[in-house]
Parts: sequence; C-alpha cells; structure tokens
Amino acid sequence: MPDRLDISTHDSSTTNRLFIITPEGISLSLTLAGPGSRMIALIIDSLFITVIVGAMTKLGGIFSLINPEFRVAFILFSQLVTGWTYFIVFEWRFRGQTPGKKLFKLRVLDKDGFQLKLGQIVLRNLFRVIDAIPIFYLLGGFVCMFSSKNQRIGDMIAATVVIYDRHFSPPHIENIAPDKFNSFYNYPHLISRARQQITPREASMLLKAILRRERLLPESRMRLYDELTDYFKSIVSFPVENISNEQYLRNMLGILYLRKTHRTPSQQI
Repeated sequence: MPDRLDISTHDSSTTNRLFIITPEGISLSLTLAGPGSRMIALIIDSLFITVIVGAMTKLGGIFSLINPEFRVAFILFSQLVTGWTYFIVFEWRFRGQTPGKKLFKLRVLDKDGFQLKLGQIVLRNLFRVIDAIPIFYLLGGFVCMFSSKNQRIGDMIAATVVIYDRHFSPPHIENIAPDKFNSFYNYPHLISRARQQITPREASMLLKAILRRERLLPESRMRLYDELTDYFKSIVSFPVENISNEQYLRNMLGILYLRKTHRTPSQQI
C-alpha cells in the first residue's frame, strides 16, 4: 500500500469532505468534523479537566499553610498545565482522540492523511491559548466556520484536521470471498503457483482494496481493480471468462485466504 498520501483538489468547503488521493490513484473521502460537534466534544473534555483541576486544587490547599499566595499560584499553574497536558497526552497516546472526541467519534489527523507526529500535537494544543480568545474558543470557532477544512488556528499552524472516525468491524473474509463456486478451484496447479508467488504484502494489498470498496469513488475503484487484475494476471493467469475484474479479484482473494480443496460445480451446494 502507498506510504504517502496527497490531498486532492476537491473543494472541501462545499462538500464538507476531505478527499485523499494515493499515488496509485485511489481516492478516499473522509467527513470533516464541523464546529458544532467539535465544541460538544470540547465541553466533555473540559468537564474532565475541571475534575482533575479540582483534585489538584485540594492538593494545593497544602500550600496555604506555607503562604496563601503560593496556593493561588499553584492553582493557576495547574489549570494551565493540566489543560495542555490532558490534550497532548490523550491525542498522542490514543492516536488523535481524547475522551470527548472518542465519545463523539472524532479524530485528529495530519491534513495529508499521515499519522500525527508528536510535534504537531504539541503545536496545535499550544495554540489553544489563541483559539480560546476572548472566551471559550470563540476565535477558534469563528475561524473554523470559515475554514475550507474546518480548521481552527491551531490546526492550521500544525497542519491537522478533525474528522468523523466511523469505525466498522471489518467483514469476515468469507463475506468478501463467499463460499460459493469459485472457478479458480478448477486449476489446483495454478492455485499452488499463486500461493507460492504472491507475497503476503501483495495479498494484503488485495484484501485492503476489496475491504475499502465502498470508500472508493466509483471511477477510482474501477481503475484500481483493472490495474490489480492486470497485475495479478501477470503473476499467474487463470483461464476464466465472462467474469468482471472485481469478481476475478474476489476469486483470487478466496484462494489466497480460504484454504479450501478443489471442488467442481457439481460438488457445490
């Protein structure tokens, strides 16, 4: 699979989607999180931070025994540090998600589709001080509303975006390559050759291409499946006719992942 992803020229300001195009021409579309959902997630995170700061404030009562001014300084310092630490630690440890974001299925990504770097996480959160001006992120929310990628100032500086992260359980391989007649089983010698010559990385690439079927734009999906079919035929070509390239790939997936024995059509249920 590609190591680098590039943003396409689609206009996210009108579609509210982020389109990522791989060097192979695969198009993926991700839904950008709007200011409203981000604000609700922020409120949840703020409640968690308030609880943490409250606990630290009680701890700060010890300083009042030494000097009342120390207690005030400790409380102000803990509020500032806790806010930054909370977001940085959670976004780094859980790959772009805080408890509030996870609850509303949001995730921070690099704007080009890469995994977040620690420097990006630190930078976007340091700029919360600016985004929070004058109160409760009014400036950041205003900028986000008019940004083409729904970015606040911290996102722009750190080159990050927030998306809706809808995770579905990946389908079982039996559902991708169903247990029905697969004409490839008529050629056990070719199956053996395919299993010997197709590398695990190539098999994984094929699996991901089928799993991501619904996330690919139709034109890109057809082009990708055409290229993959030609590629796998160059390794080992099965003498079959009247099946689409997608079915060819599903049949190939079946013989690579489902270790079944040779069966003829008459042996099928």
